[in-house]
Amino acid sequence: VSPSRSGTRWHTDPYETSAWNGLLHGRKLWCLLPPSAALPPGVAIGASSTAAAGASLDAPAASEWFRQRLAPQDSPGDTSGTRHDVSPLWIDQRPGDVVFVPRGWWHTTLALDTCVAFTQNMVLPADARATLQALDAEMFQARAAGALRRVLWERHED
Repeated sequence: VSPSRSGTRWHTDPYETSAWNGLLHGRKLWCLLPPSAALPPGVAIGASSTAAAGASLDAPAASEWFRQRLAPQDSPGDTSGTRHDVSPLWIDQRPGDVVFVPRGWWHTTLALDTCVAFTQNMVLPADARATLQALDAEMFQARAAGALRRVLWERHED
């Protein structure tokens, strides 16, 4: 459940996972950029981080980012403030819609109304190796990596 005008800052999903979001009630605005976008507009790598996985990002609050991009002179189709070689994908999610976010895609959301939604991260078979590498890169995720290896071995012995 999320109140009106709440949202998520720009991010990619953790550990090289994909995600889906099913909206039951309300209305949510999404903006997505493909992995080829180095960083979304207005986002920077934190001063003490590198661009590596798990880096700290300095991103404006979702409500502020959307307000700046959707001022009266702009429209969702406007790409002002983004690199000209990468066009954002805008989604106006309504009840019953399911949004799929592929691995590595940047995304931010803004609840236009009070929203009720379900979301789930997942590892697609084609992404399993990348997910394992991401989990292995963090010591405290060794148990999760081991559990994923067991599931993959049981289901995909090849």
